[in-house]
Amino acid sequence: MRRFTVLVFLIFVLPFGLFGQTPSTSADFDKLVDETFDAIYKFNPSSGTADGFHLYDTRLEDFSQASIASEISTSKSSLDKLQAFPRTGLSESSSADLDFLTARIQAQLLDLETIQTWRRDPDTYTSAATNSVFLLMSRKFAPEEERLRSVVAREKLIPGLLEEARKNLGDVPRVYTEVALDDLANTPGFFQHDVPKAFANVKDAKLLAEFHASNADVIAAFKKYETFLKDQLLPVSKGDFRLGAENYRKKLLYEEMVDIPLDRLLEIGYADLRRNQQRVKEVAALIESTARAAGIERRVISKEEIVDRCVLALVNEGARILEEGMALRASDIDVIYLTGYGFPAWRGGPMFYADTIGLANVIARIEQFGQRLGALLWTPAPLLKRLVTAGKNLI
Repeated sequence: MRRFTVLVFLIFVLPFGLFGQTPSTSADFDKLVDETFDAIYKFNPSSGTADGFHLYDTRLEDFSQASIASEISTSKSSLDKLQAFPRTGLSESSSADLDFLTARIQAQLLDLETIQTWRRDPDTYTSAATNSVFLLMSRKFAPEEERLRSVVAREKLIPGLLEEARKNLGDVPRVYTEVALDDLANTPGFFQHDVPKAFANVKDAKLLAEFHASNADVIAAFKKYETFLKDQLLPVSKGDFRLGAENYRKKLLYEEMVDIPLDRLLEIGYADLRRNQQRVKEVAALIESTARAAGIERRVISKEEIVDRCVLALVNEGARILEEGMALRASDIDVIYLTGYGFPAWRGGPMFYADTIGLANVIARIEQFGQRLGALLWTPAPLLKRLVTAGKNLI
């Protein structure tokens, strides 16, 4: 994962690291952390937005060669400062914080200089653009008008971002281009329908006119980008998608802090695979015998039903979590799925997706599953019903 969230570090890790160290050491460490995150957000403004630092809301990731070179230089400077920081006087937890931040910068440099996702993966650009706008749609940290102004500012930069993609991409594995094209098939619809819907209550005519203009430019730019990928990049996408053992070892070390030798990891993986294969056989046999005994006819399940049964289960459970007060906002649930579980950014997260297809339709589908599969697992959450009755959405 090219960028992983640093919010957990800021909220849950750093404060505990300050105990057991001298005031001067604590102040120096705080200053170093602030400088490091300032450098991170300078080149990754969407991460700043995601982590609640809204001075970055009008900026967009810059993939120009000059910016990439500057990010590499800045990251190396940050890494030098982190590695030179004296550990004497740091508490054990603050020392761990230092290790975490050092690994974060090392991972960034590995990607920028060696793996070069920006050069080899066309979906990098689609995801950066859609995620930058989605964050402003889903996180209701400010009035709609203020957030829409930030959307307009970022949208004005998206065509330029996609032009940089055309300049940068080379040695692309075919599967990367194919995946990017799959995502792009739905991206214009995200900007045509979902983005305007998120700001439906804005009344400022001048702002809306500016938004409609920038939004139309973005849609046109993505269609142009899709044509480029399909007609020009796909035929020459013959790169090797393999990272290589050394790069994979470093990614595990920097991003996951896993230092187990690869040979041993492979042994663990194959052993787990064999256990899972055996369990799949056992469960499949159990399902077949149980279905036969219950007189249930086996059937082919469509792709659409598979998606509904997976995603609507997330939506229903998310609604229950909101009712129980375990999550503050539906958009917070979406952010977790987007940043932690790889939910496609152009879908906006399961809760946002539910709003786009209509909560009444969500309830109807859940009730259909309840009739066929049992109400124990498929009963609509009360919150969903209340929202439909009130004519409201989750987000």
